[in-house]
Amino acid sequence: MQGRRRSEDAAFTPEAPADTMIEVDGWKLRIVGRVHGLYGPDRGRSVVEEIKTSHFRSEPHHFCAHERIERFRWQARICAFCLFPAGDAHARLPFVDWEGSGTRSRVFP
Repeated sequence: MQGRRRSEDAAFTPEAPADTMIEVDGWKLRIVGRVHGLYGPDRGRSVVEEIKTSHFRSEPHHFCAHERIERFRWQARICAFCLFPAGDAHARLPFVDWEGSGTRSRVFP
């Protein structure tokens, strides 16, 4: 999926590094990792992607699906914060069907 995105849009950066330091209640927390994809600001507002695979026929109906999707949503938003702490980016959470029947995504401001 990342290769296809890169070939379709030169502004897409796969596996973009993220490294940020935040302070919470007097503790310093360093978050280091990679985001699955980053669309640069030349597309307007930057978009940070955190790609997930799913089985579209069964997983959305699983009894824990809501909690799992909520956890993924927060992961995408934290990734966007790590790269753009001022909040000037969107977080996108694309789900790819592991059986190959398609892609669905949701963007979170």
